[in-house]
Amino acid sequence: MMCAGPGYARSTPTGGFHPPQAKRGCGGGLRCAFSLPQLRPPDGLLTPATLATLALGQLLALLLTGTGIMSELLADAGFRAPMLQSFLAYAAIAVLWSAAAWVRGELASLLANRRLLALFALLGTIDAEATFAAVSAYRYTSLFSVQLLDSMTVPMVMALSYLALRMRYTCGHVAGAVICMCGIFALIFHDAAMEGWEATAGQHSLIGDLWMLAATALYALSNVAQEALLKGHTVTQAQWLAGLAVPAAAVSGLQHLLLERGVDSDSTTAADGRQQKVGLCLAGFASCQL
Repeated sequence: MMCAGPGYARSTPTGGFHPPQAKRGCGGGLRCAFSLPQLRPPDGLLTPATLATLALGQLLALLLTGTGIMSELLADAGFRAPMLQSFLAYAAIAVLWSAAAWVRGELASLLANRRLLALFALLGTIDAEATFAAVSAYRYTSLFSVQLLDSMTVPMVMALSYLALRMRYTCGHVAGAVICMCGIFALIFHDAAMEGWEATAGQHSLIGDLWMLAATALYALSNVAQEALLKGHTVTQAQWLAGLAVPAAAVSGLQHLLLERGVDSDSTTAADGRQQKVGLCLAGFASCQL
């Protein structure tokens, strides 16, 4: 007797061979012998909590894109006061979340902890300088490059959280971070080559890339500290935002007065027709930061 698969002629006890019978599937047509497996998500994957996390992540990405677009429009309008831009955003966050902490009865405990206030002063300075570096990058490079380089925060956070918080990551996490870094380095090399080939006035993409890399490193420090304090239940969400925004606003405002006084007035004059546009973009940037 001859062995045969489902698509071959088979022998019979009386001898001879019979051709394979066609199997009918959907619509009366021939059904393929090789059928695709039914794909279904693992149990417990699409839970309400997971969907809510995905939705919040998409909302956060949309708001971050909004801050990037507002910064790009400000740079195109000739606005040259990134610390003023940061100050307005931090001041709005400080007022809103300080009031929220006071209403919840959490502000007094925050002000009584001097050690925590000193830590917030340091973290607020780091976050303010990170925002300054990120906003300054838009003066030299494109919105696409800035948004792509911002993803460098992910491998930096992974490295810092591994060293400081003893977090553990799988091979998939590490592979994703390596792919992210390869894309970022390819972008930097491309910008460096393009700068050598097209040395147009005012276009220094490599400088913008370096500004953004500095911003991602500082943001990574702030993010890891945020994770440590919030997951350790050292502070609440309102205490974190208020405690970080107040010193950040103070640092940004002081730097604006010392380094940028008179710079923004030249770029926001009504004669150029840019004052209204700059005001709307500043309001949009602060709203997205909230």
